[in-house]
Amino acid sequence: MRCQACQYELVQLSEHRCPECGRPFDPADAETFLQPEPRSVFERVIVIGALLVVGPLVLLALLFVIAVLSQLWQLLKLICADLCHLWLLVLFS
Repeated sequence: MRCQACQYELVQLSEHRCPECGRPFDPADAETFLQPEPRSVFERVIVIGALLVVGPLVLLALLFVIAVLSQLWQLLKLICADLCHLWLLVLFS
């Protein structure tokens, strides 16, 4: 349910007046507010298809980033260990 004047979403309001523009509405009278139109079958197919394509791609990208960060972390640990060994050699030589 949206305001006819400004398209503000009219849900969970304490009074029957749009907080954005002040236009009054009556929840019992459908002519005082805009109702969302149901999506067509074509729109639903497009949305579901996009989610089926984009979802796995986002998951693969996330797994790739995790794998790269994990390898960088392992490399950083090796570098730190080598620097610690070098520091000990210099300190006690």
